[in-house]
Amino acid sequence: MRELIGRGVQAREAAQAVLAGEPVVVAGDNPAESRRELGHAVEAVHYASIASMLDELFSVEGTVRTWNEVVAPVLRSMGDRWARGEECYAAEWALATEVSAAIDRHVRSFELQPVAGSVLLACCPGERHSLPVEVLGGALAEARIPTVLLGGMVPPDTTRAMVAKTEPAIVVLWSTLPETADTGLRDSLHEGGTRLCLAGPGWGNLTGGEFPQVDDLAGAVALIGRLVG
Repeated sequence: MRELIGRGVQAREAAQAVLAGEPVVVAGDNPAESRRELGHAVEAVHYASIASMLDELFSVEGTVRTWNEVVAPVLRSMGDRWARGEECYAAEWALATEVSAAIDRHVRSFELQPVAGSVLLACCPGERHSLPVEVLGGALAEARIPTVLLGGMVPPDTTRAMVAKTEPAIVVLWSTLPETADTGLRDSLHEGGTRLCLAGPGWGNLTGGEFPQVDDLAGAVALIGRLVG
């Protein structure tokens, strides 16, 4: 219990954890230690511990550092395990689910109201991986830039309808792989007068030289801040 309190856990929570025999994971100043503790909680599929640590990390360290130094490396390690033939579906699902939920809580804590001129974060129609744009929404919230988020596999007509309804300052189109980079949607939005930012490795050389492109979180926040500022 003393060790938990020394690591920043409130006395009441530490006592409850000790009595219940439950692990308590807290964020540390050392990213390597945070990765190790998060990895242990993920492997145990202990949702409460994962959520607690992520909430603290996002609040104390911010979205960019938490993603770059803790969450993304843990996700990459799971990708390496899949490549070696190891099955880690439950752990990967637990982490992705809790990161999404923690980002949603983090964004809501800023109480930003989406209005005309917000940033629309949209996945390309064939894109299933929405977590990167959710994380970008958290980083933009810290910069006090309101966003509207469209998740994965959104039909192009829905994206166009949201653009017409919300009148965003800029639309960020995310693509993980070249197969999901939708140049048709990109071009139709551009022809309609929408300002675009293409995000993700899927766009590669498909920007046509006309559109700003980003493939890292800090760079995306900086670029979008300049474009909407």
